[in-house]
Amino acid sequence: MFPKVRLNLAAASIVLVTSLGLVACADKPKEEYPSFGISLNIPDSMTGGKSTSAKPTTYAGDLGCDYLGASEAEPFKNGYNMTKFTVGVMASWTCIADRILGAADQLAADGVIHAATENDAADPLYDPTSPTHYSVTQDSATQKTFRLYYNFEHAFPPTANMDVPGFYVSWDANDATNITQGKLIIDAADVSGVNVSTTDQPIAMRMDFEFTTAQKSVDMAIQFGAGNVWADGMRLNMVEDLNAAASDASITALGRMQMKQQFATVAGVSEIPTFELMTVSDAAGNGAAVALFTDVGLAFPDIGGGVLLGDYIFTKDDKYYFNSTGTYE
Repeated sequence: MFPKVRLNLAAASIVLVTSLGLVACADKPKEEYPSFGISLNIPDSMTGGKSTSAKPTTYAGDLGCDYLGASEAEPFKNGYNMTKFTVGVMASWTCIADRILGAADQLAADGVIHAATENDAADPLYDPTSPTHYSVTQDSATQKTFRLYYNFEHAFPPTANMDVPGFYVSWDANDATNITQGKLIIDAADVSGVNVSTTDQPIAMRMDFEFTTAQKSVDMAIQFGAGNVWADGMRLNMVEDLNAAASDASITALGRMQMKQQFATVAGVSEIPTFELMTVSDAAGNGAAVALFTDVGLAFPDIGGGVLLGDYIFTKDDKYYFNSTGTYE
């Protein structure tokens, strides 16, 4: 019932990287694009580990960024499941972002809007999932911005000051791959080529990252389409302490989901539940997860004989401890 937050946007990303490869790195496999080190050193116990399938089954897998996470059919089974579900999403997207920056950095930062490939909106064979134009600008001595545009004819290209790109990434780096900060924004309606606003799938994503010698911090917000009856979106933040001792907390994850309604209808209950998550782990993958559900409605059935057990609002504080092997209690 809950949206598969990896697949739709990740589908767009494999198209992005493939398109960039055609333009900038046709002679390089994607594994050889330079890395900006955006991916955090997240233990497998927090993500389920990477997929080891010889044949990738998802778009993220094609990029080498597919994390197993938790079953998307039961992401709220317990606090630990929710940790793997949310942190697995973050792990996939930081990996994907690193691939995208590595490919985009191969392009000349001349500020010109170029035709991305032969894909042309005027062509009867136009592929709406593939970009039509791109640009790379050198905004300062350390900052670059990359934009991808969709659904434009080659004869009428987008203009820098008037048209909004479907994909935008900007970053600062002290040297070739030593990134200090940046942001990545995807408009899924543009990138997918279809109207996704009424679906239950993600329609927009923003990721902000800031790196220092002491820590890496990544903040990600995902907006769901209006067709998602459960939630408007989710927010994830992860911090890696680069100076933590081996036995100290080196990874902290915070999550929040903005819900729309109760999981089950309860007469007279107007409160909307909230969901929050906090997880900490040491570098080896030993840690604790707390999932907090607030204002959850619960209606007990009529057991007969005029006996009513009542309707309730409760808060559930779900704590779990896990180790590096993924065992939890």
